[in-house]
Amino acid sequence: MRNSDINNTQTTDNNKIEIDISEILGMLARKWVIIVAVGIIAAAVAFGYFHFIATPKYTSNARIMVINRQSSEAITATDLTSSTTLSNDYVEIVTSRSVLEQVIADLDLDYNAKELEEKVQASVVTDTRMINISVTDTDPILAKKITDSISTVTSNRICEVMNIENMVSIVDEGSLPTEPSSPATTRNTVIAALLGIIIAAVVIIIIGIKDDRIKTPEDVEKYLGVSVLGTIPVFTNETENPGARSKFSETAKSGGVR
Repeated sequence: MRNSDINNTQTTDNNKIEIDISEILGMLARKWVIIVAVGIIAAAVAFGYFHFIATPKYTSNARIMVINRQSSEAITATDLTSSTTLSNDYVEIVTSRSVLEQVIADLDLDYNAKELEEKVQASVVTDTRMINISVTDTDPILAKKITDSISTVTSNRICEVMNIENMVSIVDEGSLPTEPSSPATTRNTVIAALLGIIIAAVVIIIIGIKDDRIKTPEDVEKYLGVSVLGTIPVFTNETENPGARSKFSETAKSGGVR
């Protein structure tokens, strides 16, 4: 084997980083105060923002039921089946431009159709022919008004599109929210604390892994692969330099000191 190959092999071996789980746990244990402090600070910042700065929003909910009645007679199984199949189509009508523009005109809102659409959500209630309509706004009373208006306008619009009378019933009118639906201050505070702890721990681990300084006789044996025969401490004059500590000045390798 050539010398260059030997040198390359040795360089590769020296660049390898051995990660010991016990060392990582030890690093985290020694820095637990910092980790906890970062988590507390992150939680405090999150709580302050979401509790005092973020604008609370309120959500009003309503439900309508759509029956695709083929005749004025009693409802048949075919009517129920077709209503279930078309439920997703009816959901799209809730947030259609024609419905939203009519609601804006009826309530004289300062929103355009796109802005109002961002406040509205509609979904089919699982295994039913009911559609849930939700409106979120910073004003709880306005949220209820918009929800009720959308329910009414949607009912009329579905009847016009399907060309069938009396096929939509309002099951629940818009609720008047008394508690904000967002932000979730408690949940966000807990998440911020956990993120702060995780980030602090990761940073400490990275710094510890990259720190290859030799600080103890054990490090000499670990990184250099030689045994330490002894150490020579250097004692400083504490009267001239109060609080100074003794430190290692030299390490002796097996086979003699150079």
